[in-house]
Amino acid sequence: MKKVGCPFLFLMVLCFPSAWAQQLLNTNVSAGMPLRSRNYVELKGSPYRLEDWSAGTVRQEDGQVSKHMLLRYDEVADQLTFQNEKGVEMSFLVPVTEFELNSKAPETKSLFRKGFTGERDVKPTAFFEVVHDGKHKLLKKNFKFIQESRAYNSAVVTRTASDRVKYYVGTGTELSEFKRDAKSMTMLFGENWPPVNVFIRENKLNPKKDEDLKQIFMFADQR
Repeated sequence: MKKVGCPFLFLMVLCFPSAWAQQLLNTNVSAGMPLRSRNYVELKGSPYRLEDWSAGTVRQEDGQVSKHMLLRYDEVADQLTFQNEKGVEMSFLVPVTEFELNSKAPETKSLFRKGFTGERDVKPTAFFEVVHDGKHKLLKKNFKFIQESRAYNSAVVTRTASDRVKYYVGTGTELSEFKRDAKSMTMLFGENWPPVNVFIRENKLNPKKDEDLKQIFMFADQR
C-alpha cells in the first residue's frame, strides 16, 4: 500500500490543481487570463487611450483574428486588455501584434501595431498608432507615464497621468523620429518636396494636425 500511495497522491495533484490553475485550464488559451491589479488609485487623469471599453478587432501572433471584442488600451503599461463575457478584465495569453479601437465620440477607428525597431525609444514590444500605412509610413506614439509631486510643506503626494507624443516615419519596420515641420519633410520627400509643398499651401494644410498630415503623406506616396 505504501508503494502505491505516492504515485496516487501525484495523480491526485495532477487531476486536482489549484484554483488558479483550474481557472486557467477552463479559459480559452488563445484568449487570456484575469489581469493583475494596477496601482491607479487617486490618479489624476487617465492611464488609458479611451477611458471606456471600446469595440475593436485584435490580431495575435498565432494568426488568430478576433472581431467585436471589448478592448481597453493602457498607455502607461503599453498593454491591451479585453473584457470577457462575465465582465472581467483579461490579459491576452497569445501576444497581440495589431489591434483596432473604435471610438464613439467622435466616431473614429485607430489602428495600433507593434514590431518596429529604430531609435532608443522604439521597442519591438511597443504599440504605435498607424497614422498612414504607405510607401512613407507615418506612426504616432503617446508615451504616457505617472508623475508624482508634492506641495511645499505637504505630506500629500499627487499622482498625475502625463503624456508626451512623438511621431515617426520609416519604411518596413525601421523607424526614425519625425518633427512634423518643413525641414523634416524636405529631408523625407527629397526631390518630391516642391510639389508636396505646393499641395500643402494650396489646400491650407497644417502638418501639426493628424488628418492634414495624413493627406500630405498620401499625396507624397503618389509622386
